[in-house]
Amino acid sequence: MMSINTVPVPPCRISGANVFNVLLLGETQAGKSTFVQAVKQYANPKHVIEKDTIGSGNTSKTKNVHQYCVNTQYPEHEVRVETQSNDGTSNTSVVNVDAILDENKADWEDYEDALDDRKKKKLHRCDDSKEQEKHHIHLYDTPGLNDTNGQDEVHIASIIKSLQTAGSIHLVLVIVGNSPFTPGFQSALECYMEVFPEFQGVIAFVHTKFDYVNLHPLRKDKISGMDERKEKLHEIMGRPSCKHFVIDCDFEATKPIRRCITQNIIREILMEAKTNLPVSIGTETVRKTPKMKAVDRIVINKYNAILIATTETLKTKNSEQSAAMSRIVQLDTRLNRIQATESEMSDYINTHNTPEYIFIDERSFDQPWRIVDLDRRHTMSLPLQEYTIHRVLTSQQHTYIKRTRGGEGDKFWGVDFKRKAYKHGVLRAKFYTTSAEKFRYQIADAWKKLTTAQRDYPGAIQDLKEFTVDKARLLQEIGVLRQRNKLATDMIAKAREPSMKLAQFEESVAMGTYSVDNSGVVEMIEARYLAVVSKER
Repeated sequence: MMSINTVPVPPCRISGANVFNVLLLGETQAGKSTFVQAVKQYANPKHVIEKDTIGSGNTSKTKNVHQYCVNTQYPEHEVRVETQSNDGTSNTSVVNVDAILDENKADWEDYEDALDDRKKKKLHRCDDSKEQEKHHIHLYDTPGLNDTNGQDEVHIASIIKSLQTAGSIHLVLVIVGNSPFTPGFQSALECYMEVFPEFQGVIAFVHTKFDYVNLHPLRKDKISGMDERKEKLHEIMGRPSCKHFVIDCDFEATKPIRRCITQNIIREILMEAKTNLPVSIGTETVRKTPKMKAVDRIVINKYNAILIATTETLKTKNSEQSAAMSRIVQLDTRLNRIQATESEMSDYINTHNTPEYIFIDERSFDQPWRIVDLDRRHTMSLPLQEYTIHRVLTSQQHTYIKRTRGGEGDKFWGVDFKRKAYKHGVLRAKFYTTSAEKFRYQIADAWKKLTTAQRDYPGAIQDLKEFTVDKARLLQEIGVLRQRNKLATDMIAKAREPSMKLAQFEESVAMGTYSVDNSGVVEMIEARYLAVVSKER
């Protein structure tokens, strides 16, 4: 029996409107645990880095889901420089980091020198408790996506178990290192997105171990490599727009400008959580993983073969038995299909016909101050959508909107805006429709199928009953075939269900169902379905 590792609730746990839950995913040695330490140090400059929590080489220190809590008011950081005036007094001024880097873009080595410059420069933390109330951020660090050894189900169960006390997730950060993506990472991430499609609206990628000198436009090979990685991630996610952050979590770095960039990126990442619509974790069912669906297809094929074998067996019977069996198979199959349709369509309608918000897409503008950028006017848009937009969430910094087109109540959105002079401008927008709107055609089709099934059900029951009474003797003689046929149709319907009860999912993991070879998995799942079908019958 395999245990599902859970996370003990730490003493710092606080609930309420000021709590934000952040889930960390990523490859082994991508830097998840290092990022956690960087966040702790950002929230508390006195924090001593816990090096024993950080892995080395190809070894991951995170084997289970771990929860960490930090409290922050999102302080900004700046670089200050001290100069001496002619009269000997000391003056302190703030360094415009964007401007310094922009001035040295002609040569990447000058750019690197600017990043490393320490002359009279010091990092300053701008605390201001009056402007921002304290928020409590819970970080959930998970095992590496490429370290699951094919046991995605085990890790998913552990994550669900750990997050149930959280109630909802405000941000999912996929930590990406600078090594090539492994097949395990790609398949695991695809699996997670299939099981948790709601994460699409709260997901962002954090590229760690990134030297800021590689932001220089002349570092074309590095920029091209980063663009390729982003495109690959967009391909995995199935959409062309995802939020990306690049950061260097080097604890040994003491250069003020580099440290300032890192601290402010961490601030930006953490603030992302409070701009998202949280995703609820309190679900009674779990969508099946690709491995589960593959096993189900084997079960379906097996019981389809049984139905075919039943038909072949009928050929050996006399004409009266054959005719009776053929008719009872038709009636049983009709009734089973009606019952399966009723259950499936009712579940679909209850799940999707709700006013809950569903993520559509996002748009992002993020531009530093530039000397040559005389025209600060910009536009950003979301083209015509299939769905009506019901919610637009925007966050901005050093930008102001001049005109908005479309948006809530329309199927498109556009904005004209300006970036403030000598400022780093940010404008982000996320778009949501409702579940009922996004799945309106499927819901209408489900209602039609449900109505038809409900209308046909009494007639199917009556036809089966009349035929059973009339052909009681013959049906008794071919009763074994009839029972085999009904069992096969019930098993096929059960295997076709797209999700399963959370308790059943957790039980499967605890029993190690999906941790054995395929033949063993099929036998265990078949036995479970048989038990459920027998109980229902």
